[in-house]
Amino acid sequence: MIKRLDVDKILELSIWGIIFCLPFSKSLSEGFIISAIIMTVLRKIKSKEFNIPKSPITLALVLYFAINLLSVFWSVNFSLSLKALFSKVLKYILLFLIMYDFIDSKDKLKRLLVVIASSIFLITINGLIQQFITGYDLLRRYPSFKYVTYSALKFPTYLKMAFQLPPEQRGYVTSSFPYPNDYATWLITLLPLAITLSVFGLKEAGLRIRVLGYSAMSLLTYSLFLTKTRGAWVAFFIGVICLSILRSKKLIIAFVIVAAIFYIFMPLHVKEAVTSKLSFKDRISMWSVSTEMIKDRPLRGFGVNTYF
Repeated sequence: MIKRLDVDKILELSIWGIIFCLPFSKSLSEGFIISAIIMTVLRKIKSKEFNIPKSPITLALVLYFAINLLSVFWSVNFSLSLKALFSKVLKYILLFLIMYDFIDSKDKLKRLLVVIASSIFLITINGLIQQFITGYDLLRRYPSFKYVTYSALKFPTYLKMAFQLPPEQRGYVTSSFPYPNDYATWLITLLPLAITLSVFGLKEAGLRIRVLGYSAMSLLTYSLFLTKTRGAWVAFFIGVICLSILRSKKLIIAFVIVAAIFYIFMPLHVKEAVTSKLSFKDRISMWSVSTEMIKDRPLRGFGVNTYF
Protein backbone atom coordinates (compact mmCIF):
# COMPACT_ATOMS: atom_id res chain seq x y z
CA MET A 1 0.00 0.00 0.00
CA ILE A 2 2.85 2.37 0.86
CA LYS A 3 4.53 1.65 -2.49
CA ARG A 4 1.32 2.44 -4.41
CA LEU A 5 0.64 5.62 -2.45
CA ASP A 6 1.94 8.83 -4.06
CA VAL A 7 3.49 10.00 -0.79
CA ASP A 8 5.42 12.92 -2.32
CA LYS A 9 2.30 14.40 -3.92
CA ILE A 10 0.24 14.13 -0.73
CA LEU A 11 3.12 15.62 1.27
CA GLU A 12 3.41 18.58 -1.09
CA LEU A 13 -0.35 19.16 -0.99
CA SER A 14 -0.18 19.04 2.81
CA ILE A 15 2.55 21.71 2.86
CA TRP A 16 0.46 23.86 0.54
CA GLY A 17 -2.55 23.39 2.81
CA ILE A 18 -0.61 24.41 5.93
CA ILE A 19 0.57 27.68 4.37
CA PHE A 20 -2.69 28.56 2.63
CA CYS A 21 -5.05 27.79 5.55
CA LEU A 22 -2.90 29.13 8.40
CA PRO A 23 -4.28 32.72 8.30
CA PHE A 24 -7.95 31.70 8.56
CA SER A 25 -8.28 28.14 9.92
CA LYS A 26 -6.12 26.75 12.71
CA SER A 27 -7.92 23.38 12.64
CA LEU A 28 -7.31 22.87 8.91
CA SER A 29 -3.66 23.86 9.30
CA GLU A 30 -3.24 21.44 12.22
CA GLY A 31 -4.78 18.68 10.12
CA PHE A 32 -2.38 19.36 7.25
CA ILE A 33 0.58 19.39 9.69
CA ILE A 34 -0.40 15.93 10.97
CA SER A 35 -0.78 14.75 7.36
CA ALA A 36 2.68 16.13 6.48
CA ILE A 37 4.29 14.33 9.44
CA ILE A 38 2.58 11.01 8.56
CA MET A 39 3.54 11.32 4.88
CA THR A 40 7.15 12.06 5.85
CA VAL A 41 7.29 8.92 7.99
CA LEU A 42 5.85 6.86 5.10
CA ARG A 43 8.32 8.52 2.72
CA LYS A 44 11.21 7.49 4.97
CA ILE A 45 9.88 3.91 5.17
CA LYS A 46 9.43 3.80 1.40
CA SER A 47 12.94 5.08 0.67
CA LYS A 48 14.49 3.22 3.65
CA GLU A 49 16.40 6.38 4.54
CA PHE A 50 15.87 7.35 8.16
CA ASN A 51 18.50 10.07 8.49
CA ILE A 52 17.47 13.46 9.89
CA PRO A 53 18.13 16.24 7.37
CA LYS A 54 21.01 18.51 8.36
CA SER A 55 20.23 22.19 8.02
CA PRO A 56 22.36 25.29 8.72
CA ILE A 57 20.43 25.78 11.99
CA THR A 58 20.32 22.16 13.22
CA LEU A 59 22.55 22.95 16.20
CA ALA A 60 20.40 25.95 17.14
CA LEU A 61 17.27 23.77 16.97
CA VAL A 62 18.86 21.12 19.20
CA LEU A 63 19.83 23.75 21.78
CA TYR A 64 16.38 25.32 21.61
CA PHE A 65 14.69 21.96 22.19
CA ALA A 66 17.09 21.13 25.05
CA ILE A 67 16.27 24.41 26.83
CA ASN A 68 12.54 23.77 26.42
CA LEU A 69 13.00 20.23 27.75
CA LEU A 70 14.73 21.58 30.87
CA SER A 71 11.92 24.08 31.26
CA VAL A 72 9.40 21.21 31.34
CA PHE A 73 11.17 19.57 34.29
CA TRP A 74 11.32 22.91 36.12
CA SER A 75 7.72 23.79 35.29
CA VAL A 76 5.11 24.69 37.89
CA ASN A 77 2.68 22.61 35.80
CA PHE A 78 4.53 19.56 34.47
CA SER A 79 1.65 18.04 32.47
CA LEU A 80 0.78 21.34 30.76
CA SER A 81 4.40 22.01 29.79
CA LEU A 82 5.01 18.41 28.66
CA LYS A 83 1.99 18.60 26.37
CA ALA A 84 3.21 21.91 24.92
CA LEU A 85 6.68 20.46 24.35
CA PHE A 86 5.26 17.95 21.86
CA SER A 87 2.20 19.81 20.55
CA LYS A 88 4.01 23.11 19.94
CA VAL A 89 7.81 23.04 20.20
CA LEU A 90 8.63 19.64 18.69
CA LYS A 91 5.81 19.80 16.14
CA TYR A 92 7.11 23.02 14.58
CA ILE A 93 10.72 21.87 14.65
CA LEU A 94 9.63 18.76 12.75
CA LEU A 95 7.62 20.89 10.33
CA PHE A 96 10.68 23.00 9.57
CA LEU A 97 12.83 19.89 8.97
CA ILE A 98 10.12 18.36 6.77
CA MET A 99 9.93 21.45 4.55
CA TYR A 100 13.71 21.85 4.47
CA ASP A 101 14.09 18.23 3.36
CA PHE A 102 11.23 18.20 0.84
CA ILE A 103 11.64 21.55 -0.97
CA ASP A 104 14.74 20.43 -2.86
CA SER A 105 14.12 21.76 -6.37
CA LYS A 106 13.25 25.03 -8.11
CA ASP A 107 9.99 23.57 -9.44
CA LYS A 108 8.78 22.75 -5.91
CA LEU A 109 9.88 26.19 -4.72
CA LYS A 110 8.01 27.93 -7.55
CA ARG A 111 4.82 26.01 -6.76
CA LEU A 112 5.22 26.89 -3.09
CA LEU A 113 5.64 30.60 -3.94
CA VAL A 114 2.43 30.48 -5.99
CA VAL A 115 0.59 29.12 -2.93
CA ILE A 116 2.10 31.85 -0.72
CA ALA A 117 1.10 34.52 -3.27
CA SER A 118 -2.45 33.12 -3.43
CA SER A 119 -2.69 33.30 0.36
CA ILE A 120 -1.38 36.89 0.35
CA PHE A 121 -3.97 38.04 -2.19
CA LEU A 122 -6.84 36.24 -0.44
CA ILE A 123 -6.09 37.57 3.06
CA THR A 124 -5.09 41.15 2.15
CA ILE A 125 -8.07 41.67 -0.20
CA ASN A 126 -10.30 40.20 2.50
CA GLY A 127 -8.86 42.82 4.88
CA LEU A 128 -9.51 45.65 2.41
CA ILE A 129 -13.12 44.52 2.03
CA GLN A 130 -13.43 44.49 5.83
CA GLN A 131 -11.97 48.00 6.13
CA PHE A 132 -13.67 49.79 3.24
CA ILE A 133 -16.87 47.91 2.30
CA THR A 134 -18.51 45.55 4.78
CA GLY A 135 -16.92 46.36 8.15
CA TYR A 136 -16.27 42.65 8.74
CA ASP A 137 -14.11 40.09 6.96
CA LEU A 138 -15.68 37.47 4.71
CA LEU A 139 -13.74 34.42 5.97
CA ARG A 140 -14.36 34.56 9.73
CA ARG A 141 -16.88 37.40 10.01
CA TYR A 142 -14.56 39.31 12.32
CA PRO A 143 -15.48 43.01 12.66
CA SER A 144 -12.89 45.74 12.33
CA PHE A 145 -11.24 46.19 15.71
CA LYS A 146 -12.97 48.86 17.85
CA TYR A 147 -15.67 49.30 15.25
CA VAL A 148 -18.25 51.80 16.53
CA THR A 149 -21.51 50.99 14.72
CA TYR A 150 -22.35 47.32 15.20
CA SER A 151 -24.96 45.53 17.24
CA ALA A 152 -24.30 42.97 19.98
CA LEU A 153 -25.23 40.05 17.69
CA LYS A 154 -22.78 37.18 17.21
CA PHE A 155 -22.23 38.23 13.58
CA PRO A 156 -22.70 42.01 13.57
CA THR A 157 -24.91 43.66 10.98
CA TYR A 158 -23.72 47.20 10.45
CA LEU A 159 -25.91 50.27 10.42
CA LYS A 160 -23.79 51.74 7.63
CA MET A 161 -21.46 50.35 5.04
CA ALA A 162 -17.86 50.96 6.05
CA PHE A 163 -17.14 53.32 3.16
CA GLN A 164 -19.97 55.60 4.35
CA LEU A 165 -18.22 56.16 7.68
CA PRO A 166 -15.41 58.67 8.26
CA PRO A 167 -11.96 56.97 8.25
CA GLU A 168 -11.44 57.37 12.01
CA GLN A 169 -14.59 55.31 12.70
CA ARG A 170 -13.67 52.31 10.54
CA GLY A 171 -11.54 50.71 13.21
CA TYR A 172 -8.31 48.76 12.69
CA VAL A 173 -8.14 46.14 9.96
CA THR A 174 -7.78 42.53 11.18
CA SER A 175 -8.78 40.50 8.07
CA SER A 176 -9.31 36.85 9.16
CA PHE A 177 -7.44 37.38 12.44
CA PRO A 178 -9.16 38.36 15.71
CA TYR A 179 -6.86 41.32 16.45
CA PRO A 180 -4.85 43.77 14.30
CA ASN A 181 -1.53 42.83 15.96
CA ASP A 182 -2.10 39.16 14.98
CA TYR A 183 -2.70 40.24 11.40
CA ALA A 184 0.35 42.53 11.49
CA THR A 185 2.54 39.64 12.71
CA TRP A 186 1.48 37.54 9.70
CA LEU A 187 2.13 40.50 7.37
CA ILE A 188 5.67 41.23 8.59
CA THR A 189 6.51 37.52 8.37
CA LEU A 190 5.79 37.56 4.63
CA LEU A 191 6.92 41.11 3.79
CA PRO A 192 10.70 40.38 3.86
CA LEU A 193 10.12 37.51 1.41
CA ALA A 194 8.03 39.73 -0.88
CA ILE A 195 10.57 42.57 -0.75
CA THR A 196 13.53 40.27 -1.37
CA LEU A 197 11.86 38.64 -4.38
CA SER A 198 10.51 41.90 -5.82
CA VAL A 199 13.56 44.12 -5.36
CA PHE A 200 16.37 41.58 -5.78
CA GLY A 201 14.96 38.35 -7.21
CA LEU A 202 12.64 39.24 -10.12
CA LYS A 203 15.04 41.15 -12.36
CA GLU A 204 15.11 38.43 -15.01
CA ALA A 205 11.50 37.27 -14.56
CA GLY A 206 8.74 37.97 -17.05
CA LEU A 207 6.41 40.97 -16.80
CA ARG A 208 3.54 38.89 -15.34
CA ILE A 209 5.72 37.54 -12.51
CA ARG A 210 7.12 41.00 -11.75
CA VAL A 211 3.63 42.51 -11.58
CA LEU A 212 2.55 39.65 -9.31
CA GLY A 213 5.55 40.18 -7.00
CA TYR A 214 5.21 43.95 -6.71
CA SER A 215 1.43 43.66 -6.26
CA ALA A 216 1.91 41.24 -3.36
CA MET A 217 4.50 43.53 -1.76
CA SER A 218 2.23 46.59 -2.15
CA LEU A 219 -0.80 44.82 -0.67
CA LEU A 220 1.21 43.57 2.31
CA THR A 221 2.72 47.01 2.98
CA TYR A 222 -0.59 48.89 2.71
CA SER A 223 -2.33 46.31 4.90
CA LEU A 224 0.40 46.73 7.52
CA PHE A 225 -0.31 50.47 7.50
CA LEU A 226 -4.03 49.84 8.02
CA THR A 227 -3.41 47.70 11.11
CA LYS A 228 -2.00 50.80 12.89
CA THR A 229 0.18 48.42 14.92
CA ARG A 230 3.22 50.35 16.14
CA GLY A 231 5.24 47.34 17.26
CA ALA A 232 4.91 45.72 13.84
CA TRP A 233 5.89 48.98 12.13
CA VAL A 234 9.06 49.19 14.21
CA ALA A 235 9.86 45.52 13.57
CA PHE A 236 9.33 46.02 9.82
CA PHE A 237 11.58 49.12 9.83
CA ILE A 238 14.39 47.25 11.63
CA GLY A 239 13.97 44.28 9.27
CA VAL A 240 14.30 46.47 6.17
CA ILE A 241 17.38 48.20 7.61
CA CYS A 242 19.04 44.80 8.24
CA LEU A 243 18.06 43.60 4.76
CA SER A 244 19.47 46.78 3.24
CA ILE A 245 22.79 46.38 5.06
CA LEU A 246 23.07 42.82 3.73
CA ARG A 247 21.98 43.48 0.13
CA SER A 248 22.10 47.17 -0.82
CA LYS A 249 23.00 50.09 1.44
CA LYS A 250 21.39 52.50 -1.05
CA LEU A 251 18.05 50.99 -0.08
CA ILE A 252 18.46 52.41 3.45
CA ILE A 253 18.48 56.00 2.17
CA ALA A 254 15.45 55.38 -0.05
CA PHE A 255 13.55 53.69 2.75
CA VAL A 256 14.29 56.44 5.32
CA ILE A 257 13.10 59.09 2.82
CA VAL A 258 9.90 57.14 2.12
CA ALA A 259 9.30 56.64 5.87
CA ALA A 260 9.75 60.40 6.52
CA ILE A 261 7.35 61.35 3.72
CA PHE A 262 4.91 58.72 4.98
CA TYR A 263 4.93 60.22 8.48
CA ILE A 264 4.56 63.81 7.23
CA PHE A 265 1.50 62.99 5.12
CA MET A 266 0.01 60.46 7.55
CA PRO A 267 -3.70 61.26 8.16
CA LEU A 268 -4.45 62.90 11.50
CA HIS A 269 -6.69 60.05 12.73
CA VAL A 270 -3.84 57.56 12.12
CA LYS A 271 -1.38 59.75 14.05
CA GLU A 272 -3.86 59.93 16.92
CA ALA A 273 -4.26 56.15 16.87
CA VAL A 274 -0.52 55.40 16.89
CA THR A 275 0.15 57.95 19.65
CA SER A 276 -2.57 56.52 21.89
CA LYS A 277 -1.31 55.29 25.27
CA LEU A 278 -4.17 52.86 25.92
CA SER A 279 -2.45 49.70 24.66
CA PHE A 280 0.83 50.88 26.20
CA LYS A 281 -0.86 50.91 29.62
CA ASP A 282 -1.93 47.30 29.04
CA ARG A 283 1.65 46.39 28.16
CA ILE A 284 2.98 48.07 31.31
CA SER A 285 0.51 46.02 33.37
CA MET A 286 1.60 42.75 31.75
CA TRP A 287 5.30 43.63 31.92
CA SER A 288 4.99 44.36 35.64
CA VAL A 289 3.58 40.86 36.19
CA SER A 290 6.36 39.39 34.04
CA THR A 291 8.98 41.29 36.02
CA GLU A 292 7.67 39.86 39.29
CA MET A 293 7.75 36.35 37.78
CA ILE A 294 11.36 36.83 36.67
CA LYS A 295 12.30 38.03 40.16
CA ASP A 296 10.64 34.96 41.67
CA ARG A 297 12.32 32.38 39.39
CA PRO A 298 15.06 34.16 37.40
CA LEU A 299 16.85 31.07 36.08
CA ARG A 300 14.30 28.26 35.86
CA GLY A 301 11.23 30.27 34.89
CA PHE A 302 7.71 28.88 35.31
CA GLY A 303 7.74 26.38 32.43
CA VAL A 304 6.71 26.16 28.78
CA ASN A 305 3.17 27.40 28.09
CA THR A 306 2.43 28.55 31.66
CA TYR A 307 2.13 32.27 30.85
CA PHE A 308 -0.33 33.42 28.18
